[in-house]
Amino acid sequence: MRKGNVANIVYAAGLVIMFIISVYYILPALSNTDKNPVMVMVDNTVYLLKDSAEVAKSFVDNSARYSLYQAVYSNSLKGGMNQTVNAVSIGGTTYELWYDGADVSPDEVRIKEELRKTFSHWFSMYVGRSVIKAFTPVMPPKYNDFTFRNDGYYHTGVFAESDDVMRAQMTMENGDALTVSVNADINMSLPIPYFLLVSEGREFKDDIKGQLTNCSSELTKSYEKPELIFSSMATISDGYCIVAVDITSKREFLVWDGSASFKPITLRFAMRQSMS
Repeated sequence: MRKGNVANIVYAAGLVIMFIISVYYILPALSNTDKNPVMVMVDNTVYLLKDSAEVAKSFVDNSARYSLYQAVYSNSLKGGMNQTVNAVSIGGTTYELWYDGADVSPDEVRIKEELRKTFSHWFSMYVGRSVIKAFTPVMPPKYNDFTFRNDGYYHTGVFAESDDVMRAQMTMENGDALTVSVNADINMSLPIPYFLLVSEGREFKDDIKGQLTNCSSELTKSYEKPELIFSSMATISDGYCIVAVDITSKREFLVWDGSASFKPITLRFAMRQSMS
């Protein structure tokens, strides 16, 4: 499946919404024979413009939703980073170090900033500055910036303000311009366990860091919690104890990983301690 297919799904969902709204509003207007024909035409055009603006907003919201899925999925595999910075290879898999003789894990400010970088990349790919196709073309707004929230046990929030609006416009035969606008701000909370994964990762790191000097077999283990699966593997290499940690969500999310598919989110990081 090509990368554009995810965007096509988002767009198709918007078209369905536009059709439903159009049927709901326009058919009653057409059946009202008491109205002046010109007014009926204006009313119908306003309804269609409103549909266009709302479809465009739906497209942007869905783009934000899938961008957040993708950003969380991608950053989690890199220890919360947009790109690995201090990584080791374990069994052919790259792990970002969260402990290297001392705590080097990213704090919450860094976690959110790295998430913003990845989210912005995917959001610009879905939306960019190209025209959103609806009944009438709608230009996507510019957003000031994206911020992210820990919305509780299993939710991640994203918020962005825009000085623009979703504006659908059409010029009538008499030269008058009709314009319908809807608010363009993005504010949603999605059931994505990103901050839960990070919190559990920090707790796991703190629990075992005192055992790294001995590098006992007890550091290799796996267990489950209600929403998460934990796995760690300890190895000794060049006088260092290295522990690879994977914490995986039991739920799956629509992401791009060579193809559009549903995958769990895995927080992946490593810990390293000299044994001398």
